[in-house]
This record gives sequence, structure tokens and C-alpha cells, in this order.
Amino acid sequence: MIRTIIGGIIGYFISSYFNNESNKKLENEIKNLKQDQYKLNKYLSEETQRVIINSKKENMSVKELNEILYEKTIEENSLAPLPYKCCLKCGNENLKFSSPFYKGKTYYIANCEECEWKDWTS
Repeated sequence: MIRTIIGGIIGYFISSYFNNESNKKLENEIKNLKQDQYKLNKYLSEETQRVIINSKKENMSVKELNEILYEKTIEENSLAPLPYKCCLKCGNENLKFSSPFYKGKTYYIANCEECEWKDWTS
């Protein structure tokens, strides 16, 4: 009878120990996920986050992410030298395009007035 009681007590402490270790690991994983989420929120614009969330994919490769972002930002069949649908930095759709002529060359400029992103080609 004493062996059964002692065995039960030892079993209780062993299961409590492993339960506590499991909880510590779970708490650590949750902490790491929160840190990762914070980093994603810090580095990805809201527009980029929405594109990822709305993609309906559970596991996305970098190539797939680039393809989705390309579809959202570049007018694929456009003949324009800078075929942007929106700013590549902030997602603003109101880009200003200009084409100044300088020293015998035409320069094409895309300018975002919201975040001051620019791109150009000649």
C-alpha cells in the first residue's frame, strides 16, 4: 500500500515536471511568434500585409510572394516605360508621371508624393 502511495506521489511530481516544461516551451513559442508578428508589422506596409492575407495561401514561397506583389504593382501589358499601378514603397495609387527632355534624351519619372519614392528610366 505504501509503495502505491509513494508511486502515485512520484508519478504526480514527474507529470507535473513535464507539464511545466511543456508549458514553458509553449510560452516560449508564443513569445517568439509575437516577436515575429511585431517584426512583420514593423517592416511590411499595411498594403503588403493585406496582399499576403488575401492571397488565400497557407504557405507562400518568396517567388510566389513576388509574383503576387508584381501583379498588384505592375501593369503587365502596358507599353509605358514605367508601368506602375502603385508606389512600390507605400502602395499609394496616385503616382505622378513625367517625361522631361534633357540633353537630347527623354527621361521617364514615376514619383510618389506620399512617401517620396521615385523611379526613372531613359
